[in-house]
Amino acid sequence: MHTTPGLAARLRISLALAVALIVLALLGLEPPALAVGAVGAPGFALGGLWFLVRRRAQAREHLAKGALYAVVLVVGLFASVAQDRTAMARAAELIDALERHAGARGEYPEGLDALVPGELPALPPPSSKPLGQDRFVYRRVADGYVLGYRAFGLVLRLYDSRERIWRVRD
Repeated sequence: MHTTPGLAARLRISLALAVALIVLALLGLEPPALAVGAVGAPGFALGGLWFLVRRRAQAREHLAKGALYAVVLVVGLFASVAQDRTAMARAAELIDALERHAGARGEYPEGLDALVPGELPALPPPSSKPLGQDRFVYRRVADGYVLGYRAFGLVLRLYDSRERIWRVRD
């Protein structure tokens, strides 16, 4: 005979999922936390309000889960913003090194590895988190270069040296 878990068991399962998503976000893998939080928080909150009108016992569970997934979403957003700020600061170091290299040699390098050890002691990764992106993308183009990295785990941020601007490409 199949029995449904009680309220406490269902909330423990949701809490375990939320903790796992928060840990992944803090380690550098934010998209699952953002997706589950963005869907779960409003979904369970609306479900809780609906059940508040219809069945009070289920309303508490849905409202609690909605609040839990709202926390997951907020942590995922903060982790994404922090990782993006780190990547932008490290990209600025690379841009300075690329400009120094071009000033000294008259052209931009074929690859980022050419910057080490002359311009940089080591190539910085976009993220310092264990599950974060490990390398910047780089391509030399006519009269310049394009430098990029994954932002928020979903989009590619690209810096075009010819225009000296950042663009976002999904």
